[in-house]
Parts: sequence; C-alpha cells; structure tokens
Amino acid sequence: MIGLSILLVKKDMLFVILMRKNLMKKMTKKKIAELKNQEQSQTKSLQLFCSSTFSDTFASWIHLKIIRAFVESVLRFGLPVDFSVSVVKPTKGSEKKLLKLLEQQYSHLQDEILKKPSQDNEVDYSGLSQEFYPFVYVPIKLDF
Repeated sequence: MIGLSILLVKKDMLFVILMRKNLMKKMTKKKIAELKNQEQSQTKSLQLFCSSTFSDTFASWIHLKIIRAFVESVLRFGLPVDFSVSVVKPTKGSEKKLLKLLEQQYSHLQDEILKKPSQDNEVDYSGLSQEFYPFVYVPIKLDF
C-alpha cells in the first residue's frame, strides 16, 4: 500500500507540474503580449518627449560651445575682449584644407615659442601636444 500511495503522489505531482508548465506557457504568452504593448506605449512617449525637448537641448549645447569659445579666447588673447566669433561650415572633405588656410591667415597670432619645433626629449606640460591652431577652434559635429 505504501508503494502505491507514493506512486499516486508522484503521478499527482507530475500532473501538477505539467499543468503548471501549461499554465506558465499561457501566462508567458499573455505576459509577452502585455510587455509588447507596454513597450510600444513607452516608445511613443519617449519619441514625443525627445521631439519636444530636442530644440531646447540643442540650443543649450550650442550655447555651451559659444561659452567655451569665449572663455578660451579670453584665456588665450587676454583682455580687453576684442575678437569675433564665426561659424564656418566647410564642404565635406575640405576641413583640413580650410584649417590649413585659416592657420596661415592667423599665424601672426601664434606665439614664437609655439612656432618652434619641440625637441624629442622635451615634455609638453601645456596640453598643446594635440592639434593647436593660432585661433580658437571649437568643432561642432552634426551627425544626426
């Protein structure tokens, strides 16, 4: 009798497990459909939010670029403030040529120390080992 009751319990457990798996499949399909609907509604909300805040964010970003150009100009050329800011959009592929032309045009603004080639054993603590121009250059990439 004991062996028979264990067998019945095992069958009942197996039946319960199979019912649970079947129920889980149904619930999973229902849950997946619910999550897809939720994703679509959140995507629409996010697109609406992004489209409404893009112009403000873009204007703030450009404002920060202009502040950077102003601060860098004051630090480089000193006071009183006597410079002009220009936005130049070169054609594709002519950026390097334009930078070279501007560098020649404004070479009189560059310090004599910076014009000399640095020695190999000399350490550059100024941070100018990157690209340096005799004018303030703040790139704006509009790839979107």
